[in-house]
Amino acid sequence: IKIRIPNIKFAVIGSRTNSEYINFRNYFNNLNIKNNIIDLGEIYGRKKYEVLQSSKAFFSLSYYESFGLAVYEAMYLRMPCFLYDLSIYSKIYNKKYFFSASISDYKSLANLYINYIKNESIQRKIKDKNDGIKFILNDWSEIAENEIKKFN
Repeated sequence: IKIRIPNIKFAVIGSRTNSEYINFRNYFNNLNIKNNIIDLGEIYGRKKYEVLQSSKAFFSLSYYESFGLAVYEAMYLRMPCFLYDLSIYSKIYNKKYFFSASISDYKSLANLYINYIKNESIQRKIKDKNDGIKFILNDWSEIAENEIKKFN
């Protein structure tokens, strides 16, 4: 992404242990993008929503999620979401409203984002259709039925 948009900024939100922080910092230094990263650490409430609302897109590079609350929050704010293809996302969220790539395939996610910013019709589609929670969630009755079957 930096090659196409040299001045792009990524706000990184979340808590990390000291070793995770060192790995995180070294990783971005090695990619030569440390000046493109704004590490906000763990933030909550109004500050978090201000950051989300001021952003052009939301990326989640999680390898595991039980629900994906941050994704939900971003979708609710009509953010285009770029995610690793975790099964929980397609079970809960309507796939029309997020872009995904195989786990660890950050290059494909980057290409999805580049295609997104070059295509205004896709941008309008995401902004227009992400009209609150009723459009982004799949039918929860099906999810509930599947969960009940597990216990029977």
